[in-house]
Amino acid sequence: MVDNLLRETKRILKKYGIKPRKRLSQHFLIDERLLDIIVKSLELTGKEIVLEVGAGIGTLTKAIAEKCFKVIAVEIDRRLVYILEKELASLSNVEIFLGDFLKMEMPRVDRVFSNTPFSISSPLLFKLLENPSYDFAVLSFQKEFVERLKAEPGTQDYGRLTVSFQLRAKMEVLAYMPKKAFYPMPEVDAVLIKVHPCRDLSLNIHILDDMLRFLFSRRRKKVYRVLEEYVKMRGYRVEAKNILLKIGIDEERRVYQMSPEEFKAITEAISAHL
Repeated sequence: MVDNLLRETKRILKKYGIKPRKRLSQHFLIDERLLDIIVKSLELTGKEIVLEVGAGIGTLTKAIAEKCFKVIAVEIDRRLVYILEKELASLSNVEIFLGDFLKMEMPRVDRVFSNTPFSISSPLLFKLLENPSYDFAVLSFQKEFVERLKAEPGTQDYGRLTVSFQLRAKMEVLAYMPKKAFYPMPEVDAVLIKVHPCRDLSLNIHILDDMLRFLFSRRRKKVYRVLEEYVKMRGYRVEAKNILLKIGIDEERRVYQMSPEEFKAITEAISAHL
């Protein structure tokens, strides 16, 4: 299942004289089983518009285009865009864009897919969660990154990233992606996940992220002390002790032991006093 895609990937790269760029985390999927899982997980009926971030040499682009109405393929590497334009020229439902997705306006689509470059995992994920209009996204990330996304309070992997993500979206793990499933082989394994964004997030994201950044810089300290320091620093007219008492949080709890819902409640309490 790997040999056929590996040969085809090498053939295309050799044909166009391309060497993958490590700084862009260019690792192309060569496992047909995982390719099938990705396409099936997008739940395509032929009517959807799919955004693909990091289209590479078009392996997934072609497979997705065969099942949906339209693919918007974004690629930052001009060399690979040239390959996409040549290799996918026969597909009238593929629209190719050269550019940095992090600097682009998010188009209105039904699905999102990205074999995410590890170097931009966090910025890409949170850009997708800013104002989501799509149903869900299927994304591959470094295994350690996914462990942080789904971590439980009180564990080593639990942190600011965990809370910020879990308040914005729900996720499910779809498949383990060993490093041998890519060419050239990366240094770490990956995990394929499905992300369902929260569209009705009635929360002051600025306060949430600002507070999380400060509190998790002191993750093992008592939440009362750190929160008290934070509200005074920001000049909020609210007492940390009163917030915790109202929510029902023990002052002795440590920051890293707090649940995402408790951080949400604290954010709402601060916002109510602005």
